[in-house]
Amino acid sequence: MKKVIFVRHGKSSWNDPYLSDDQRPLKKRGRIDGMTIANILKEENLAIEKIFTSHAVRAKETAIIFKDLLNISEFSKHKELYHAGELEILRFLNKVDNDLNLIMLFGHNPSYTGLMNYFSDARVVNVPTTGTFQINFDTDRWDKISVENGKLYNHWFPKDYR
Repeated sequence: MKKVIFVRHGKSSWNDPYLSDDQRPLKKRGRIDGMTIANILKEENLAIEKIFTSHAVRAKETAIIFKDLLNISEFSKHKELYHAGELEILRFLNKVDNDLNLIMLFGHNPSYTGLMNYFSDARVVNVPTTGTFQINFDTDRWDKISVENGKLYNHWFPKDYR
C-alpha cells in the first residue's frame, strides 16, 4: 500500500508587500498550527519516510517544522509543486521511488482541496492552512495510483485542536 500525507502550508505573512508570492514566510499562527498538527501525527507513530515540498518559503518552513518534530531525515524541495494542479501532483507522485511507502507532500490550494475531494465522498469547501489529510492507495507501485485505488483515510485540521 502507498500512502501520502498532504499538508497545505501554514498561515503566511503578508507584512512585506514587496516579497514575491513564493517568498512569503510563515506568520506566528502558521508555526503554531504546524507544531500542533505535527505533534498529533507524532502520537500516531507513523513511519514517514520522506518529505517532498514546494519550494515556496511558507511550504518549506511548514515542512521543516514537521521534519524536525517527526524526525524525518529525507527532505527535498521541488519547484514544480508550487503551481501544480491535481493532475500534476498525481504525475509527480507517479515518479516516487517504489521503495517508499509513506510520504508527506507540502503544497498549496486550490489543488489540495481538489485532491481531498477527489479521493473522498465528503465535500470540503476549503482545506485550511496547515490542513492535513492522508490518502491510502491500494497498490504497491506509485505509477499505478489512481482514483480507483485511492481513498481518504484521515484528516487533521488545526481548528479541530484549538
